[in-house]
Amino acid sequence: MLGNEAQPAEGARSLLGSLLPERRLTVDHDGTTQTVRLSPRRQAALFVAVVCGVGWLTYASGALVMAWIDTERQARDLALIEETYATRLAALEAQRTAALTEAEAARTRFTEATAHIAGQQDELVAALDAERAQRVTLEAVRRKLADAVRARDDAERKRAALADRLANVEGDLSRQLGTETDLSDTLGAVSIALADTIAQREAAEARIAALNLQLGEIEARDRLADEKLQRLFGRLEEAVIVSLGRLEGALAPTGLDINNLVAQMRSTYSGEGGPFIAVDDAALESDDPASMRVAALMRDLEQIQLMRVATRKLPLAIPVNGTYRFTSGFGTRRDPFNGRTRQHNGIDLAGDRGTPIVATADGTVIFAGRMRGYGKIIKIQHAFGVETLYAHLHRIRVKVGDTVSQGDLIGDMGNTGRSTGTHLHYEVRVNGIPVNPMRYVKAARDVL
Repeated sequence: MLGNEAQPAEGARSLLGSLLPERRLTVDHDGTTQTVRLSPRRQAALFVAVVCGVGWLTYASGALVMAWIDTERQARDLALIEETYATRLAALEAQRTAALTEAEAARTRFTEATAHIAGQQDELVAALDAERAQRVTLEAVRRKLADAVRARDDAERKRAALADRLANVEGDLSRQLGTETDLSDTLGAVSIALADTIAQREAAEARIAALNLQLGEIEARDRLADEKLQRLFGRLEEAVIVSLGRLEGALAPTGLDINNLVAQMRSTYSGEGGPFIAVDDAALESDDPASMRVAALMRDLEQIQLMRVATRKLPLAIPVNGTYRFTSGFGTRRDPFNGRTRQHNGIDLAGDRGTPIVATADGTVIFAGRMRGYGKIIKIQHAFGVETLYAHLHRIRVKVGDTVSQGDLIGDMGNTGRSTGTHLHYEVRVNGIPVNPMRYVKAARDVL
């Protein structure tokens, strides 16, 4: 059996020896001669090693070429993405510029409308004062006219009495005793008294006519003043309606109850006082249409003023006072560190390190320091349960308890905390619940 198994091995060696006969290599080095024997097995092993090396080199070269091709493709894709991103950024920058221009124009229009309303309000007050003065003058003229009418009636009664007396005298001439001179004197006295009475009556009638003419002129001026006042009322009411509609439409995206907001402002700004001046109860219960119209207009103007004050207490402003770009919105997004989907409770505005960060509304600083994940942050408590948060700051410029106004500098943009670059993370919370800050940013464009 062993002999049979050894025969194939011997045959293989003889085949290998015929293909690769044994060779000898002589190496001469520094006078020393060395002979290296290359048996068929060694030659076969060397051949296999060379073949494997060539194959591996070919594979590595192919892989390198493929990697280079893939890199070129990725570079082209990246360039395309960067170009698309740059185009999108340019479009967003153009939109932002247009929005800022529109906001500035809206702010100018609102300021002009407010000044116009204030001017018309002054005109209304002046017109009301003039109307009250005319009413006082008219009442005085009417009293004088009544006195003149009474004087005329008294003169008429005197004339009638004298006429009766004259008739009695003439009727009793035949029964009277006396001289002709006494009768003439009596008749003369009666005639003089009658003439005086007639003159008084004519003077009273002339005075009445003059007073009637003056009264007509005053009534005509009063009608003209009333027409002017009505036109002024109309313009004021139109301006108030437009202003109220604009303010209500601008505040609508915030989701706040405007009526509740105005009620809170009215209770906050409720100072009253002054000396006591008695007023007729009848005047307080007047149902004069003009008075009711003035009262309604004053209520609307008060509401406009309260809403304007409220806009200072709401975060209706951009928190970055400088050049910036919008990099991330409110809602779900892919986390920049681990790629997992998570909730983003604010907006990100990127800019240069040190860009000024300002308060978006009047309020009180309730936190200023470091917080895990947010880095250096500031929290400000505003009215109506609204709170704003400014994160990843490079520098904090306020402390807890500070009172700030809209537009005040509170910090510098930075890259602290869990951040991939210099930017501001800005949040708005209502009663502790995060809401989309873009609602207030949009309202800011319409209001301001």
